[in-house]
Amino acid sequence: MEQAVLHRIHSSHTHAKITITGQIHLAPLLREIANHQVPVHAITYRPDGWAAIVPRTAGPRLAAALQAARPHLGFTHLTLDSDIAEVAVTGSGLRSDPAIRPIFCEALTRIGVTLDFMSATGNRLAVLCPDHQAAPAIRALREALEIAVAGVLLTDDSSAYATVQADSKSG
Repeated sequence: MEQAVLHRIHSSHTHAKITITGQIHLAPLLREIANHQVPVHAITYRPDGWAAIVPRTAGPRLAAALQAARPHLGFTHLTLDSDIAEVAVTGSGLRSDPAIRPIFCEALTRIGVTLDFMSATGNRLAVLCPDHQAAPAIRALREALEIAVAGVLLTDDSSAYATVQADSKSG
């Protein structure tokens, strides 16, 4: 089994979530979004409809366009949430190390972070949460993953990056 090696923990405040409720088919929804040239970062089916993650800057424009297409699409309600952040851990072996995901989720749940839209690849584990919970989430992950942080650098896109000096302890 491959052990995870962590490189950094960061947050990004560049996403918005559009939630559409009601009986709606995915293909026409995606076509409408594509017609407005908005990239979809993630989409998920929920019992009451669909939720899509899009660039924050495009959220209001897309929400207005979807509302205008409401008669064609047939949904009952649309909400736009621009106050979300993505909190992520990057490294290698993150998907193959079974200990990383529970540690990640437990650390965030323990401090009351609302988890939404989790994604995992071999080199990245990310979750969406409310904007105001991003900084506490990063602190909790640093502590839970037992890593030493070299420093934090704020980039132009308001993402916070922390460089990891040590590997995680995964079981």
